[in-house]
Amino acid sequence: MRLLPEREHRPLHHAGDPERRRPLPPSGDGRYSTGTKVSNTPETRPTCGPGNGSHLPNPGLSGAKALDLNAGRHLNLHQCVYYSERLKSHLTSVVTAPDTRYATGTNVSNTADTRPVCGPGNGDYVQIPLLSAVKSLPLG
Repeated sequence: MRLLPEREHRPLHHAGDPERRRPLPPSGDGRYSTGTKVSNTPETRPTCGPGNGSHLPNPGLSGAKALDLNAGRHLNLHQCVYYSERLKSHLTSVVTAPDTRYATGTNVSNTADTRPVCGPGNGDYVQIPLLSAVKSLPLG
């Protein structure tokens, strides 16, 4: 079986309020859809659904990462969770977006990662180590 490159899309929809939506799989109604898929063509820009009118995609916090599933034995998904006490709001990141303060270490490697790699946040949203994790999936 031949594994093909994977593209991970993570749109972030928000309305400027504390409630933030960041789907990994598409929502049932398509408003919060993503372009996550396996393909021979790598992508560098996320594909995002339109949101619901008040929660719109945020380009600075939405990202896509091409992962070559043939490049290693493990797909290491790093989930970084941040919290703003002021806004009483969580933000979750799995791939690095243009705003690299919320970077993640998601990668394909011959080594299974055991600790998440996360950006520092922006000072208001701070990384929460207890809620951040890495899941290593064997490939092949």
